[in-house]
Amino acid sequence: MFSNNSKPLSVDFKRNMFWHLPAHALFAVLIYFKLLPVTFLLPFLLLCIILSLIYKRWEIPGIKWAIKHLERKKNLETLPGIEGIISIIAVIIIVAFFSPKIGAASVMILAVGDSIPFLVGRYGALKSSLHKNRNVEGIFAGIVCASLCAWAFVPLFPAFVAALVSLLFEFTGIKIRHLKINDNFYIPIISAIILTILL
Repeated sequence: MFSNNSKPLSVDFKRNMFWHLPAHALFAVLIYFKLLPVTFLLPFLLLCIILSLIYKRWEIPGIKWAIKHLERKKNLETLPGIEGIISIIAVIIIVAFFSPKIGAASVMILAVGDSIPFLVGRYGALKSSLHKNRNVEGIFAGIVCASLCAWAFVPLFPAFVAALVSLLFEFTGIKIRHLKINDNFYIPIISAIILTILL
């Protein structure tokens, strides 16, 4: 049964549903239609890094609201917007080294698979042993929805395998020594590699 969860929306929930999902879904569509070239992404990445560094010293009007409502507190102390910057780096790699359909499907898996568990998970009841902040319903919904959305760009079976493997890595986490790798980086890259093998 689903539990009645009336807790206020967390920063993670708002960030995933109001920024992460729509932004990456848009990236996926633009990649598919070859409207997001590396020549645009590199200057955009540089601009984001500069704005982040400036924001550490001076609050920028307009950006302040987004940072306040969508950024994790730990990132405010290191580099505001770091997860978005990491996402852009991953997208640059995807665009540079993979075909448009594989790139689009991989970024869509990131968009949906990393966001839907937060939505469904608010009402789930079965705790997961894979991730302390996720539940079984959320994980299942994330894999299924990511597969179906990636199906818009690649066949369903490869989409499902890519979503399953990359999101299981996300739910368990990847560490190099004691450094935890951000899932915005490895989900689309793992997905793209798997899709390249299967296609």
